[in-house]
Amino acid sequence: MNTVRYTNHLLLLILPMIFLFISLFLLSFSVDSYYNQNMDLENHVVFGKPSNLNTKSTPLADNLSKIFEMDHKNNSNNSNNSQEVVKKPNHTEFYPNKTFTLIGKNIDLGIAPDKQVLVWTFNGTMPGPTIKVTEKENITVKFINQSPNPHTIHFHGYHDELNDGIGPMVLPGQTYLYNITGQPSGVLLYYCDVMPTSQHIKMGMYGALLIEPQRKITNLTPAKEFLMVLSEFNLEKQSSIIADYYLINGYADQYLHHPIEALQNELVRIYIVNAGVNSPISLHFHGTLIKDYPSGLWSNNYTIAQSVLIGPGDASIIEAKWSYPGNYLFHSHGYQQEHGSRGMIKISPNSGNFSSNTGFNNSQIGKQYELISKLQSTNVTPKSNNYTVSDSIHKNSFDLDSLLKRSLDNNTAYISIAQNSALPNNNIFYAPSTINISKGQEVKWTNSDSFIHTVTSGDPSSGGNGEFDSGTIAPKGSFTTIFMNEGEYSYYCVYHPWMFGSVIVK
Repeated sequence: MNTVRYTNHLLLLILPMIFLFISLFLLSFSVDSYYNQNMDLENHVVFGKPSNLNTKSTPLADNLSKIFEMDHKNNSNNSNNSQEVVKKPNHTEFYPNKTFTLIGKNIDLGIAPDKQVLVWTFNGTMPGPTIKVTEKENITVKFINQSPNPHTIHFHGYHDELNDGIGPMVLPGQTYLYNITGQPSGVLLYYCDVMPTSQHIKMGMYGALLIEPQRKITNLTPAKEFLMVLSEFNLEKQSSIIADYYLINGYADQYLHHPIEALQNELVRIYIVNAGVNSPISLHFHGTLIKDYPSGLWSNNYTIAQSVLIGPGDASIIEAKWSYPGNYLFHSHGYQQEHGSRGMIKISPNSGNFSSNTGFNNSQIGKQYELISKLQSTNVTPKSNNYTVSDSIHKNSFDLDSLLKRSLDNNTAYISIAQNSALPNNNIFYAPSTINISKGQEVKWTNSDSFIHTVTSGDPSSGGNGEFDSGTIAPKGSFTTIFMNEGEYSYYCVYHPWMFGSVIVK
């Protein structure tokens, strides 16, 4: 009896102690968990004070803002001079080989001759800069959000959850550090992944991540290299499935006027990314067949193809040679080619000075980016001494000099694109087919046919020469050019090359 009573007293003493020990353990675990969560955020975000915006507040945005402000205060106590925090992913030391800075900003850019629109950008261009790294190389991408909208950056490829670009959203005035390792080798897409994602992408927040193979044993033949980022743009409603423009590198038909250039039998390598959100795009290159590395990955086996089909968010690497000198068209098949996705490849006679002879790739991607920046920022009319303008964008067309050079004596000359001119057996195409005008006079073409047409300077055998180009003229549409220099100007229709005419300026 005494033994039982003693045992009961002992249990009454021990059980409260066990309960107290368990409670302290759980409390300690919760504090550590909260601390680690805050450290993960602190190691990812360079906190600046969010900008004051007249935007509708949401519970999620309010909670994120509170977390940002709380961690900013913690970070400020530990650093007097610098806001930068080098991020370290979970349980792994991360030492970047390179750091890239992307700045989110809203800006007016040109996407076609005399067509400016408001876009959302990385670093003021659409697409954003190409991030070029070597396979397995560690990089930090510092994203500074100077726009009035929340954004993120999502990279295709391998990375951990903290660098996935789904969250947290980077609010206006905030900065975020993304630490990623370049893998796999190939060409991949990066873009803003804030909902509605399709709107952020269509408005311009996308670019290419180019990861070069690490090892020489990949046996890549040196080549002349180019990049094409395909995209969609709507002038009014970004939620529309059918786009107004299908752009290559952010500017409609730019390579009709600034052709891609290579030598006869020189290996050309083109990295292609489809940043569009709705339409697969089939690209066809005239005068050759192509090697297609599916999904833009060097690890995939290539196929020999006539065209390359790329789905939204996917990519391809193609390689090709042209056996004969000349000017060769490339374009998407279908509706897209009539709305901005055409270009030319100029193949010059063989001189033997190939990239393969030097043992190094001849990258043209930097020059392409310079051209994009120039076209989008100045919105210039491509390579022409004549002033060209479409009636559909008439309000932004004429500079003061062009207006002053007009006079009552220099009336507009009219040319009709004849009915049924799309048929090769028709007797009349452009009426009149040849017209004589005075220097400084304007010429207006009106499409009286039921088919689309172009007025493109040059001739069908050698292609466009860049003097002027109407782009697609819809039925009942029109196109106007002012000729400021003497000479004879031949032109034709890209879609129906049996159609040609000329303007003689005296």
